[in-house]
This record gives sequence, structure tokens and C-alpha cells, in this order.
Amino acid sequence: MNEKKITRIIAKKTSLYFKFSMILFVVSLILLSTAFLFVLQQYIQLNNDFVDNANTHIIKIIQKTEQGTNNTHSLCFSDETEIQDIVRNIQDCYTYNEYSIGFGMSDEEGNIYFVKGVDNEILQRFGMTEINLNEAIVHPQNQNKKIMLNIPYINIESGGFTSNAVSKMEMRLIPAKAEISLLDDFDTSPDTIFVNTDTLQKILFAMFGDTWEDFRINYDSENPYGIELIESIRVYIDDLEYVKKAAKALTANGYEVSYVLGAFEDLQRSLAETYMIYGALMLLILVISAVNIIISFKGYLSSMQKDMGIFRHYGYSVKSVYHIYGRLIIKPYIKIVVSMAIYILVLSIVLLQEYFVRAFLGAFFMMLLFVGIVMILLLKSLSAMCQKDILILLRQSKEVE
Repeated sequence: MNEKKITRIIAKKTSLYFKFSMILFVVSLILLSTAFLFVLQQYIQLNNDFVDNANTHIIKIIQKTEQGTNNTHSLCFSDETEIQDIVRNIQDCYTYNEYSIGFGMSDEEGNIYFVKGVDNEILQRFGMTEINLNEAIVHPQNQNKKIMLNIPYINIESGGFTSNAVSKMEMRLIPAKAEISLLDDFDTSPDTIFVNTDTLQKILFAMFGDTWEDFRINYDSENPYGIELIESIRVYIDDLEYVKKAAKALTANGYEVSYVLGAFEDLQRSLAETYMIYGALMLLILVISAVNIIISFKGYLSSMQKDMGIFRHYGYSVKSVYHIYGRLIIKPYIKIVVSMAIYILVLSIVLLQEYFVRAFLGAFFMMLLFVGIVMILLLKSLSAMCQKDILILLRQSKEVE
């Protein structure tokens, strides 16, 4: 009789316990694959939100406290040099200033804009388009247009400040892309415009009539201008490992700092512990179900020893008997692998979208590894059973009965 037909006949005699064990094993694979993809999704999201987010690499410095006192003062240009000296031993570490004029300026239509300044170098580091002279990045909801900005000329007098003249500067507004994280860090609002330092210096010259070099010297010595130009000094560190170290060093030197990484580390530690426990439990369930299916299959083979002995008695070779019973293992497990592959692919697309290829391959090969191990152990048990002597098979089957 054809071996495949014999296999189908024998399959009908498969014990209910063995079938239930296989169902339990499939359910365990589904749970483990789902858990793996869910953890991977959270990991990728965590990377996007923190590790790959430029803001996570930034330490923001807003003021300084004089050592030995509780007196604080706003930042000046000399602080940038001191900060650079504090973090000089950290590789790939960059400092840059965020400037803010502090009061609004109108355009010819009466719209008010608050001017902030940043270096082109740091904009490029964040993947933003370089700002040219007389250009400004604005909130995404603004239009791409040209405006005529009214810049007041400020007279510094002993009694205060006066402004009786205005110079006009043409400014091109460029809406920022919504996904640019730098603007999120700078808390951009629709009435805020970002210019590069060259444009900022041009505006300050129109306001006060001082060159940039004179402005820096006067600002640090007595600041007669009535504005706090340096809103913050920021330290950007490529390697997240050194962010906390740099923050501690800056704090120890009296600088008041804020950075995202502190909260991120606590969150990452909590999630890592949760995922480890979750993964260990799923793995334990899978191992238990795998052991259960191996034990149940060995019990099933013991009940089939008489049939094996009869096949051998009627001339079937060890190889033929192995193939007849081997199909009971291989065929169901091929179906399991194909079904699980479809399930993992669909779930990877739903959960991880553009990362679905990497997610699918990782989860699929993990599932394939477990299924392969179980299949190999089952086939080894079958091979050992088939190679027994005919008399031993018949005698042991009597003992089982």
C-alpha cells in the first residue's frame, strides 16, 4: 500500500492528547511572536522618541549661580567659553547659543514677530536647511513669503532708551517642516522667527549701531542695551552615554541645566525590566508546551509500537516506517510554519509599518528556531523507535497493552 495512504490512516488514530499538545504549542508560538513584535515596536518607538531625537542629546543651560552665593545671573558670551572648557574632554560635543531679542517687531502689515537667532552649523547638524542672510524659519502654519520688517533704532541715554527712527529690512519667511525636532526643542510659535547669526548681527547693528565685536564686549561688561540676548546656551553631545556626565559637570560649576535624558533613563530602565519579565514568561510557556508535546508524542509512539512491528514483519524497511510516521510530524509542522509566517507578516506590517521587514525576519526566524528544535527532537525519537528490532517492538507493545 502507498506510504502516504498508510500515513493518512494512521493519522486518524492520533491521540486526542497529542493533538491538544500541538494546539497548545501553536498558541504559545502566537503569544511569543506577538510579544516579540510588541517589544520590538516599543523599542523602535523609544529610539525614535529619545535616542534618535536630537533633543535627547541636548543640555539646555539657562542661567548661572555664583559659587558660594545664591546670586544668579543671566548668561553672557564669556559663559560659552567656560562651558566649552568644562565639556572639552567629551568627544563630539558642540555648544551653541540661542539668541532672543526679547520684544516684537512689526512688518508693513502690522504683524508682530519675535526674533530668535541660531548658528547655521547647528541647523545643519539637525538636518535643517541652511538659513541664508535675510531669511527666517517660521512655524509650519505660516506662508512662504517676503515681509518688510521694521527695526527700531534705539538711542541709549542716561535716562533710559528712546526710539524715534525705524529701518526696514526685507525678510524671506520659510515655513519649517513639521517633523523637525529642533523647532520643537525651541518651542516655536507662529509669531516666532529664527534667523542665522549673520542676520541677527545685522539686526542688532541696525538697532544699536555697534559692531558685533563691540556689542559682545559691552554686553559682558555692563550690558547697556537693555535686552538679555542670550536666552540659553546649549550643549549637543553625539553619544548619549556622556550627556548625564556633562550635565553633572555643568551643575557642579553653578550652571542651571535641563535635559530630557534623565527622564528617559528612568523610563528605559523600567521598560527593560518589564520586557525581560514578559519575555521570560513567554519563553517559559513555550518551553513547557514544547516539552509537553515531545512527551505526548513519545507516548503516542509507544502506543504505535505494535503497528510498527507489524509493518516491519510484512517487509517494510526501517526507512519506510520512518517515512510513514515522519509525515505525521513534518506535514503538520510545515502548516504551522506557513500559518505563523502569514500571521507574523500581517502583525509586523500593522505594528511596525516601515520597519516590518526587519521585524518579520526577526520574529519568523525565532519561531522557526523553536519549531525546528521541537521537530528535530520528535524525529530523533521516531528514528530511535523505528530502528528497534521487530521482536523488541512487538514485545514492548505487549507490555504497553
